[in-house]
Amino acid sequence: METPSSSIIQLISNKMVYIIAISIGMISVLQSTLNRHIADIWGLSSTLVVAGITMLVSCLFLYAAVKFYPDLFPDFFRNKSAWTQFKIWYLIPGILGLLIVLGFPFAISKIGATSVFILAIVGQIAASVVWDVCIEKIPLNHYRLIAIALCATGAYLSTKTP
Repeated sequence: METPSSSIIQLISNKMVYIIAISIGMISVLQSTLNRHIADIWGLSSTLVVAGITMLVSCLFLYAAVKFYPDLFPDFFRNKSAWTQFKIWYLIPGILGLLIVLGFPFAISKIGATSVFILAIVGQIAASVVWDVCIEKIPLNHYRLIAIALCATGAYLSTKTP
């Protein structure tokens, strides 16, 4: 018999992951540009406090949903460890998230969304290549080098004004 968790897991197939990744890219543009416009009115630090509180509340709801209805979520979402096993370095992603949420609206206010996100993609590609080669031990091949060169060229061209 099929359970709710197996049907949700089936929805998140390889093809769905591509849609999720593209959607995350679009959502990050929307989030950053909305934050930029709110920051024009409130200032960026106040905007980020509201965004941070909203995210905290949303995360607490998600945590409760996963805790009380674990069969509705893929195993990756479930709590696998006790809070007593917390390590201080686990705070780093949150600090990096603050830098992302702070940096995007500020950069957009200076050079526009298109240039910021194309340059961000170049930065993401550079960091992910280093991560794959050094941490995951995935070798760099000529296809990836061509893709990096094309993205870098696109980033350069996007910052040029006629």
